Amino acid sequence: MNRQPQIVETFVKKVLAHLDEPDPAKLEQFLQLFNPHQCKIIFNSQPFGQAVQFLQAWQTGVVLTQHVITAVDFHVIPGTGTLLCNVNCKVRFDESGKDKNGQDSTVPANSQDSQSRPGQGSINSRSLDKPRPIWGTYYGVSLQLVLEDRIFTNDLNGVISSMNYTIVFKPSDSLMSI
Repeated sequence: MNRQPQIVETFVKKVLAHLDEPDPAKLEQFLQLFNPHQCKIIFNSQPFGQAVQFLQAWQTGVVLTQHVITAVDFHVIPGTGTLLCNVNCKVRFDESGKDKNGQDSTVPANSQDSQSRPGQGSINSRSLDKPRPIWGTYYGVSLQLVLEDRIFTNDLNGVISSMNYTIVFKPSDSLMSI
C-alpha cells in the first residue's frame, strides 16, 4: 500500500504547526527543514533571500496564528528527486492586540499593588493572567512547497527547496492588515 499521501500530509501539518508555534526557541527546529544552500521563500509576493530571514520576520512580525488544512495535492517529478506540493488551507490570526509572547503595549496601572497581591507568583495566578487569543475570521491561503523526495525515507533535514505562501482571501470583517 502506498503511504506517500499520508507522509506528505503529515509533513505539511508539521510545517503549519511550526508556523503556528509561539515559542521563538523552536525556530531552529523549523529552520532545519529548509535547504541551507538553495532555498527560495516567497510570502505574498515578497521574496526572502534566506530561510532564517523569513522565519525571523514571521516570528517578530506576525501575531499568533492557527492554520487548518483544507486540501493537499502533490506530484512527484520523475527523475529529479523532487515533488511539488500544493496546499489549500485557512489561517486565522489573534486579534487581541498581543504578540506571540502575550505582550502588548500597555503599562500596568499600579505595579506596586500587583506585587503585594496574595498568591502572586503561584501557578494558579499565572495561569489566570495568561492571555487568551481572540481569533479573527479565517483567511484563505495557498501554499506551494517544492520538496526533496527524501521525506519518504523520513529524512527531513533540508528537504524544503522552495516555499510560496500567499493569502488568497481576506475576510471583510478582519482587523488585521497584511
